[in-house]
Amino acid sequence: MRGAVAGTEVKRSSIEVMRRFSVPMAAVLGAGILLGCGSKSSAPGPYVPPGTNPPNPTATGNWQITFTPTSGATLFPTLSGYLKDDESDTPPSPFTTAEMTAYASSGCFVGRNSIFLYGNINGADLPMNSSSVNGQFLSIDATLDATSSNLTGTYKVNGGCANGAAGTMTGFRVSTISGTYTGSTQGASTALNLQLSLQQNSFGNGNGYFEFSGSASVTGISCFGSGTIVPASSLVTGTSLQLTFSTSDPSGAQLVMTGTVNAAANTLTISGIQVTAGSCSGTYGTASLKL
Repeated sequence: MRGAVAGTEVKRSSIEVMRRFSVPMAAVLGAGILLGCGSKSSAPGPYVPPGTNPPNPTATGNWQITFTPTSGATLFPTLSGYLKDDESDTPPSPFTTAEMTAYASSGCFVGRNSIFLYGNINGADLPMNSSSVNGQFLSIDATLDATSSNLTGTYKVNGGCANGAAGTMTGFRVSTISGTYTGSTQGASTALNLQLSLQQNSFGNGNGYFEFSGSASVTGISCFGSGTIVPASSLVTGTSLQLTFSTSDPSGAQLVMTGTVNAAANTLTISGIQVTAGSCSGTYGTASLKL
């Protein structure tokens, strides 16, 4: 072009790619993690057509978090529940929330307390703050790994009887329970063969739990051969699991199972199986049910 100055370079500024995350956590501490990973480089970034955004990973789902105190009060050993990434948010500071359930047998967060946290993602960092729980405010600073399936961070508490508590936290996301799990019971005089068809809800119920739909097929017991899941009492939070099935037994018997799920959600470790009424009422040992 006429008049152009020789040697002029046209530099393209790098494109910043942000990953957002939103969380619903419910139980005092730490839950708030979820975030997006973002990076900025001095080298030219990939070309992104105007009006489009690169795909963002998401940390939405069911999380299990462990807290390790380094000073002050011991809050609770684990926190679990629903983290949500609001995909309507946009960079640079998407709003995130978390709702989780904390398990504490004593101290300042006794019982299963649901807690709401909120924050804004900044690159790979997600600072979050809770609403008041018995006058206590939880602050966390968490970071997700590249897969958005694990997190590390720190926490502290201001106010209330746990004022000054601080420590570290780690967590992992539990995959969605979905499919047919089969196996046989052990440890009881009557052995049952179980086949559970389960579908975990995509969204938490507001208290850090996920409900289910599904059914059960049972052989080895005379009172019933199948069951239909009872959503309100069939829940998973973190790795903790409870499943309740209504049956065709005239007594109104229910089949109740409690246990855990692994991170990949391909194995249900059932630590307790009970039939609640009728001539078949009783306990039926344990089971490992696999996809």
